[in-house]
Amino acid sequence: SHIAANHGGGGVALWQRVPGSDRWRSLDGGPSPPRAGPSRRSGLREAQSALEAVLLPCDFPHSVGPGYLRYVQWTSIGLVTGKVESILATQAALFAVGVGAGAVPMAAAIQWVLKDGVGHAAAIGYATVVNT
Repeated sequence: SHIAANHGGGGVALWQRVPGSDRWRSLDGGPSPPRAGPSRRSGLREAQSALEAVLLPCDFPHSVGPGYLRYVQWTSIGLVTGKVESILATQAALFAVGVGAGAVPMAAAIQWVLKDGVGHAAAIGYATVVNT
């Protein structure tokens, strides 16, 4: 457990961090908890909240049916495997027409997929802004 002292107003207040959270508990009735920069845990929570706000519908989970997450998981797996298949097919096609073996066809295929990925990410961002 983390103990902190807050020096202010001529006195010392003692605070203890509540295990598993970012909250503090007063040990002596002190006036205010210690201030610190954002913890790693709160940063991860903020990132998770931001992703949920972008990817999940408003009022989730109350606005969707019980099988929604399972559907989204399988759809995502299908999309990712489709992109991997696209990379491999593009690489094979480039090799077949004589572009060469090794890094060149793979680089071209990855560049093509990244271009599509940026387009998809921009579409998701636009839809998030428009629908909120």
